Amino acid sequence: MKLSEKQIAEACGVSLTTVSRVLNHKGRISQQTRERILNYVEQQEAKQYAQSFPKKMIGLIVPNVTNEYYSTMVTAIENNFYEKDYDVLLYLTKKDIAKKRNAFDDLIYRHVSGIIYIGGPEKFYHYDDLQHIPLVSIEHSPLINHQSDCLIHIDHDKGGYIATEKLIQKGCQRILFLGNHGILNENKGRYSGYLRALKDYHLAFDQELIFKSPSQKLGIMESKNAIHYLLTKGITFDGIFATNDWRAYGVMAALKDLGISIPEQIQVIGYDDITISRYTFPSLSTIHIDYEGLALLASNNLHRLINHEIIDAWHSVPITFVKRDSTK
Repeated sequence: MKLSEKQIAEACGVSLTTVSRVLNHKGRISQQTRERILNYVEQQEAKQYAQSFPKKMIGLIVPNVTNEYYSTMVTAIENNFYEKDYDVLLYLTKKDIAKKRNAFDDLIYRHVSGIIYIGGPEKFYHYDDLQHIPLVSIEHSPLINHQSDCLIHIDHDKGGYIATEKLIQKGCQRILFLGNHGILNENKGRYSGYLRALKDYHLAFDQELIFKSPSQKLGIMESKNAIHYLLTKGITFDGIFATNDWRAYGVMAALKDLGISIPEQIQVIGYDDITISRYTFPSLSTIHIDYEGLALLASNNLHRLINHEIIDAWHSVPITFVKRDSTK
């Protein structure tokens, strides 16, 4: 139903003439009166807009759906809320801060029941602006000077430690760490876990065994080229910790090109346990993260928050090693 000038006048305590002048940008009206009328109109239109949706809604903010773990989580969250009679509004941000802010602004305007945020470590949104909408964050909270209502943590430091430890336990003495800028700059992540394992097992740190991609992207071809480059320089290693499974795939392709046998000469461990890890040749040993279970945990916690239930504000998901043929 369209908001009438009479309704606006009565709600704001002004005359019909004043309302007409403000809405039509005519006449001289005080700034205070103008703002009071326009703010009221905006609030009422937002409420009507939200009420025009027949189903309950939650918002899901995610960088992309090209990575398998993101698409797995999106699918699990959508299925979970569909069963609860909610629609899911999906926002793909490509890790752009402006897009993330716009996503939050739009979800608040739509009066969604709750928000699940999956994104980077940048803090860019104020808690008060959420207007009491429940927020569950996966890995990182976007809020400035405030915690999310629930943060689900992935202990990548533990994952990096397990991967490196397994290679050491299987006889590796010189372990190559293959990552990009983001992973090496993590406060507590795969790289810190790698360093801890070296220290605990009394293996010397060697800067030559840290390969940091010159760009944020480090995919199959970049990893493949990195192995060729390092071996051409005469840098030797008997184990490789590739910080995701696609990088590990590129590593194994390069070793195969060079006639180096896996795992007899060099052992390889990946990270994430996506589908490709089962079908590489040899099959890839990797660190398993239950992304579907993580998504269901986030969904169920958000639903409980929507229903005003008390939940733990912090959760950590299990990380395990999956032994396949790329390690002894």
